Amino acid sequence: MTLKKISRDRSQTVIFGSLWFGGWIGVGIVFCLLWLVEKLLPLLAIFAKWGVWLAGAGAIFLLLFTLYLGYWWLFWYRKEKVHQPKK
Repeated sequence: MTLKKISRDRSQTVIFGSLWFGGWIGVGIVFCLLWLVEKLLPLLAIFAKWGVWLAGAGAIFLLLFTLYLGYWWLFWYRKEKVHQPKK
């Protein structure tokens, strides 16, 4: 492995890790906001309970979507870009 390849692999790991952790931070913010809505506005408690279920489903979707984006970027997009002729 050359130094250039190792450097490229590390940068891809950083990008993918940032997407993954950023997604989970977003999910945490959504849960905190739903908790605040449920605690501060009792009239909306019914909707907040539905919101927790929706946020849980959204968290699973976000995790799968970021995994898919990482897979697409690492394995498909790079290959297409590498095989394009230089102008």
